[in-house]
Amino acid sequence: MKKFTFSVVASLAMSTLAIAGGNIEPVVEPVVETVVPAVKSGFYVGGAISAVQNDFRTYGVYNGEEDTYAVGNTDHLGGMLQVGYKFNQYLAVETRYWIAGEEDWSDPVNWGENSSFTTEFDAMGLYLKPMYPVMDGLDVYGLLGFALMNYDLTEYYNGEPDAHRNFSDTAFSYGVGASYAINDSLAVFVDYVRLYDDTIQVWYNGDVFADITSDTFNFGITYSF
Repeated sequence: MKKFTFSVVASLAMSTLAIAGGNIEPVVEPVVETVVPAVKSGFYVGGAISAVQNDFRTYGVYNGEEDTYAVGNTDHLGGMLQVGYKFNQYLAVETRYWIAGEEDWSDPVNWGENSSFTTEFDAMGLYLKPMYPVMDGLDVYGLLGFALMNYDLTEYYNGEPDAHRNFSDTAFSYGVGASYAINDSLAVFVDYVRLYDDTIQVWYNGDVFADITSDTFNFGITYSF
């Protein structure tokens, strides 16, 4: 009787363990997928208020020596338009056009009190634009390319136009800046661009030259399509 009772108890215990063991399954960890936000590429346009600063010196070279004709510095307030294409978050290509209003100046040391000058300025540049995202919405970038500078100069004597000259030249141009995205389409930016830093021959029938440096500071907004 004892053997029978023990056998029944053992059978029940084994059946219980078998039933309980059938419900035990290994715990599967959920797979969490990291969602990478899509980087928007495509065309963008923009505009900016630009402060343009021009430093220049005209001089002649005779018998190997320089003779300064005029030294000037003009500050222009103008505008800048841009069109670009963004390939990814690290690279874009961009073209810009600057135009600035007239600016009057004089050089009494070299030209006397009766002479004055009026300067007009515009330029166009084509740039490769490497970018780096510092944080969400904030990018820093560089500008590397070439710019065509157009410098229009009129001399006045006793208030009357006396001479006119236009300087145009292309040179290496570069800049740095930062932009902040307001939303998916709009961003604000601020940057500095050196448009021109070179020497140009002013009168081609004589050894007369101009050393010109042109810098711009731009604050604007872009719209991405």
